[in-house]
Amino acid sequence: MCLNNRYVALCYRVISFVLGAITIVYDFGIFRGMFVRANLLYFTIISNLICIILFLLLSIKTLKDIFKMRQNRVYKHFAPY
Repeated sequence: MCLNNRYVALCYRVISFVLGAITIVYDFGIFRGMFVRANLLYFTIISNLICIILFLLLSIKTLKDIFKMRQNRVYKHFAPY
């Protein structure tokens, strides 16, 4: 999905990161006061952890782009991301 509006992209990525982090914390049982290490054996949990890390990195990159855009007042990009 290519979003030209950086603010919408940032909101989408931050919300996805927060929801993913909450579900991973819930799956590991931290809300119940324990840590279930056996969940690390499931491929879906590992892939969700990778997605959460990627959403965090993309959120940081988008935030940097917003600050750069404000400084340079450049609103068009050569390649969409």
